[in-house]
Amino acid sequence: MQQSIDVFERRDIGLLAISVDPMDVSTRMKKRLGITFPLLSDLDAEVIRAYDVFDPLPKISKPATFVLDGDGIIRWRQIGEHKADLPLDQTILEQATALMPDNGPRPQPMAVSSVGKAAHTWAEIKQDVK
Repeated sequence: MQQSIDVFERRDIGLLAISVDPMDVSTRMKKRLGITFPLLSDLDAEVIRAYDVFDPLPKISKPATFVLDGDGIIRWRQIGEHKADLPLDQTILEQATALMPDNGPRPQPMAVSSVGKAAHTWAEIKQDVK
């Protein structure tokens, strides 16, 4: 998604990534890959479990992409089976753009938590890796 960051930003679409890696590992990866959007560390997998994408065997997240609206409701998701199983940036852009005003009917929520929303906002749960 970093390759398309300008397009996401022009459309006012915020990005962030999350992993179970410790902050120092995530910091190194963020610098090495030139990632400019927030990268969050979820050591205890609290958020990953809340989104029901925890893979217990290797104790990591399944590859997953979520599009949330301004209220934190999941409007679209893709959950993969292996690390390369991710949607194209264009697909994410299309799904996020569909949520914006005057773009026709809004997608129905796809809740993974009991209340249909994220347990908290990402930023409230985990610290951004600098």
